[in-house]
Amino acid sequence: NTRAYLVEFHDTGGTGLAAFQVQAATDTGGFSGIVSTWSYAATGLTQNDYITPWIFPQAVWNNMPEGATSYISVRAFDNVANSTTVFDAFYVLKDTTQPGVSLSYVPPAGWVVDNPGPVSSATFTEALSGLDRIQYSASSNKLSLDGNLIPWTDIASVSGFSVFVATWSYDFTRLANGVTSYFSLKGTDRAGNENLAADAFIIKKNVSGPVVTITSPTGLFLSTITAVSGYNTETDSKPVVATELSIKDMTTNLYWDGTGFVSGSRLWLVAAGTYPYVFNMTMALV
Repeated sequence: NTRAYLVEFHDTGGTGLAAFQVQAATDTGGFSGIVSTWSYAATGLTQNDYITPWIFPQAVWNNMPEGATSYISVRAFDNVANSTTVFDAFYVLKDTTQPGVSLSYVPPAGWVVDNPGPVSSATFTEALSGLDRIQYSASSNKLSLDGNLIPWTDIASVSGFSVFVATWSYDFTRLANGVTSYFSLKGTDRAGNENLAADAFIIKKNVSGPVVTITSPTGLFLSTITAVSGYNTETDSKPVVATELSIKDMTTNLYWDGTGFVSGSRLWLVAAGTYPYVFNMTMALV
């Protein structure tokens, strides 16, 4: 009950306006289907002209049914009890129910280094006034809805739709690295009701790999190699789960497969451990 209505009242008889009333009915004509009887919307006016937008008395609004047309009649009084009534001056369509928002999209379970692709299967519903806007946002702060990564952004044009199933893409580069991004959804209907699905799903982005250090071998010249060892340092507090090495002969451009330099394509060999890691090998150098 926040909308204001501009129905003006004027008195030309000299005594000035005293008050005006409103009545609501689900039938036209003002005599049947009454849901709220004549109620004062303003009193003690003592002026010739009343041109200020006004809202319904709360009791009138409360009695108006949702999802039905309420025909509003008005009646004005002057200060000697003369009155004028206008039946069905305007009508109101009341909708106080939030739109429905649901999501069946299943995001990646772990940390991702690449864009996992579009969000799918977000369903927005609004049976009465129809949808007006559907939006999403992303934040690095849980349950904040502050959109500090991606502000509230329209998903599609949905004005008047009663049901819309949305699939959309977002800018993966705008998500913060090394933290959880919380995506929220919002549906707004044409009456202004909103429904927020806070933290509807999450995306965990980590595009900064571990810092790799080789501690052995260290000599400028070597006659043989028996092992490669070192340390991996976590980035963004994400644990290192594996270590692999690739060894290339810079003269032949061939990669070592564990026994010799035989592959023209890069090969990755699994080392033991992460912090530290050791890759045992015996390679005679020529």
